[in-house]
Formats: sequence, structure tokens, C-alpha cells
Amino acid sequence: MAATLDIISGGRLELGMGAGWHEEEHVSYGISFPETLVRIQKLKEAVTIIKKMWLGKTSYSGKYYNVQNASTDPKPRQKPHPLIWIGGYGEKLLLRAVAEVADGYILRMGATPEEYEHKMNVLEGHCQKVGRKISNIRKAWVGPAIIGKNNEEVRRKIQSHK
Repeated sequence: MAATLDIISGGRLELGMGAGWHEEEHVSYGISFPETLVRIQKLKEAVTIIKKMWLGKTSYSGKYYNVQNASTDPKPRQKPHPLIWIGGYGEKLLLRAVAEVADGYILRMGATPEEYEHKMNVLEGHCQKVGRKISNIRKAWVGPAIIGKNNEEVRRKIQSHK
């Protein structure tokens, strides 16, 4: 479906993925909610398989997923493939996964600029360990935009959101 959407959109798809954090949502759909380590390992395998399938037929044998001669048709328009972003907050496991398999990283809504800077430092350390340049990973921070008629109004709005 993502490859088809990439074609329909003229090559503008960017796929966002995560390991899942909301246990209630999983349970309500009958999906197991394993420990964080397992969810992140599954995420890494899924990203790896998706990228390989976008490039051509692939076989993959991992701890959680196994595919034999799997492919996607049609192929995405973007070459080599659309970007895959991973979102989340964890440092030890999630940011390591970003360093290993993601094209981009999205920090959660509400993180402060100081938290963003800290996460980038942690991500850079993981990138060094896996032999990747942090500059090859796109980064995004999701935050609110506060608009006011003047500085005083903006300050009041900021205080009311804390």
C-alpha cells in the first residue's frame, strides 16, 4: 500500500513507524503488547524487510519475521525507496534502532529544546557505534506554535500550557 501511495503522490511518501507505546490500544485490537525490547526488535526487522522489498524480491529470516522471495508490486517511485521515519522517545533501544535502520527520527510532541539536544547527542553516540553519520539521518521535532498579538499575549499562552 505504501508503494502504491508513493506512486499516486508523485513520489512524496515518507513512511512513519514506531514500536508502539499504548498498551490499551494493542489490547483493544487483540494485538499482544510485548516488552519494549521485543517491540523495538520487531520494528527493526519490519523496517529492514520493507526496504528490501521496495528494492526487489527478498528473503529474510529474523527472530520475529521470515519471508521467502517476497516482493512488492508496484515498486515505489522514489529511488532507492521512500524515507522511513521512526518516532519515539527511548534512548537505549529506540535511538539505537534509528541509528541502524531509519532514514529519519521524530521526537515526541512536547519535548523541550533541551530534551531534543540531549536526544541528538545520544543518537550521535549510537551512530558512531554502528558506523553511520548522524547527518545522514533526518531529524524532526514536533512542538506547538503559539501565536499572539504581542509578546505579552504569547507569554500568557505559554504559561497556560505548562
